[in-house]
Amino acid sequence: MPAARAAALRRSPAPARPRKRKAPEALPRYRELGNQLMADIADGVYPIGGFLPPELALCRKYRISRFTAREALRQLLEAGLVTRRQGSGTQVVAVPGKSRFVQEVGSVQDLTQYAHTTEFRVFYTGKVALNRLLARQFKAKPGEEWHFAAGIRVDRGRDGNESRPICVSRVYLNPVLKGIEDHLRTREGAIYEVIEKVFGHRLARVEQHISAVSLDRDDAASLNERHGAPALRTLRLYHDESGRVLEASDSIHPGDRFGYTMNLRRGPGS
Repeated sequence: MPAARAAALRRSPAPARPRKRKAPEALPRYRELGNQLMADIADGVYPIGGFLPPELALCRKYRISRFTAREALRQLLEAGLVTRRQGSGTQVVAVPGKSRFVQEVGSVQDLTQYAHTTEFRVFYTGKVALNRLLARQFKAKPGEEWHFAAGIRVDRGRDGNESRPICVSRVYLNPVLKGIEDHLRTREGAIYEVIEKVFGHRLARVEQHISAVSLDRDDAASLNERHGAPALRTLRLYHDESGRVLEASDSIHPGDRFGYTMNLRRGPGS
């Protein structure tokens, strides 16, 4: 062998020994089950509005402890995919990977809680004369001037980061609430709370109408959504104890950003 080649071979580093890769650490059993249930929800095994199996059923099916089943369901709860209520079970309210605000309604308190878990940002206040349709809905006279506010309602995620707007809202306020426009931009809570605390009118009943609509150009632009996209319209009428409408909230939600779940029970003897 030529001397130069032999010297080069002597200078060549020895081949490196292959390193052993660490085996990935196994997930805790409750994490595995939580991921499996998320995948089942995404695949439609448990659709929105449906219920997951009870804890004991999960224990039997997957041969796990009650603690493991409870921790797995807690993952789904923290991810905003399910709601849990004693006596009703674990209900699916969202699909993984989709940002969607879902409100569970079973009482007036649940309905008004929406105002506390979201933020209504007012960008316009003024007065508006009611047309015949609005006057009939509000039990008022056509041409009557009501206070008016328009804005965007947003949901803040569990990590504090702001998500996309939930809806465009237009709020009509009875003219007996003189000066309420001064409170609309500076309030900290819901508008109906201003009506109760500042003006002394107690909320007694909320009437709600839900309908399917399509987004017009203005609302689509405000929501960064496609013109003509399907949407959900909610009209809420807030009545005082005499039945008078003090506040009306007309909101338009893009179809993929908002949903309702309702639990209805049969009355005794029915």
